[in-house]
Amino acid sequence: MTEINSFGLYLRKLREEKKLTQTYVAKAAQVSEKTYRRIEMDKAIPRIDTLEEMSILFKEDLVLRFLKYNSQGMEMFETIKEDIEKKILQDNFDKLNGYIPKLKSFIATIKKPYYILQYRQYILLIEGIVLYRKKDRYPKALEKFIQGILISNKEFSVEHFRDFSYSPMEHRLLMNIALTFNRTGDQKKYIEILAFIMDEIDHSDEIYAIIASNLGIAYKRTEKYVDSIGMMEKGINYCQEKSDYSMLPLLYYGKGVSEYYLNDDSYKCSFINAVTLTKLLGLTHLHTSMKEKCKNNFHFDVSNEEDQSLF
Repeated sequence: MTEINSFGLYLRKLREEKKLTQTYVAKAAQVSEKTYRRIEMDKAIPRIDTLEEMSILFKEDLVLRFLKYNSQGMEMFETIKEDIEKKILQDNFDKLNGYIPKLKSFIATIKKPYYILQYRQYILLIEGIVLYRKKDRYPKALEKFIQGILISNKEFSVEHFRDFSYSPMEHRLLMNIALTFNRTGDQKKYIEILAFIMDEIDHSDEIYAIIASNLGIAYKRTEKYVDSIGMMEKGINYCQEKSDYSMLPLLYYGKGVSEYYLNDDSYKCSFINAVTLTKLLGLTHLHTSMKEKCKNNFHFDVSNEEDQSLF
């Protein structure tokens, strides 16, 4: 019997056993037939949602099966991470908890200590974010974020956060510590930590836009609307320079909120940009919620204006 030594071959065997055509499976997985053929030929990395749709069809967890055949497949981890980040961006946390076992299964296949450390920290970040959504779990969420930093920064303490240098992942964990302080009512520590991170990171850092957005929101919450707009504009400039548009909807929306409170009519243009970008980027959940917020909170119906602006 021929040894099955790749995911593509395994998938093909599974399909043939069930007497299904490539056309049928491609339709069920919501991908083109060409893409599906490439997956069977091991010439394309399947997306998480594609694997999940095929898992339903074949009644087997094909995410874990893919990891088995790609034990050092960093591309797969990045695919999982990309899917998670998209859900975080849209505040769509319903399925986030389900990714944690997959991440843990993946980390068990990694041999390089550096990657193990990075992925352990990322898992703790996601576990903390899941806990952070529930008011009674704030202390547990904070514990997860702190634990993540302690993996690589053994002497870290929140009280002396200024005394340490941080990696990009540690900056993100520290940012979430700040966000948790906001939830528990410690506004001073919340803003102090975010402002510290903003001063520490370079304009080229990949976390720059998300820090700018969160600090802008923090300034808005304390009614420092001009500072909030300035911070959002820094994030917008970063995204445009890097051609990284994922954070732009939130940045334009945040800018629009502060402009609204300053009675600056520019808020309409900012809201239109924000909502139009969610549509262009395929952020369906965020598109719907943002339109509702514009209408209900700021009495502006973006539906009548969509696609009219854009920078």
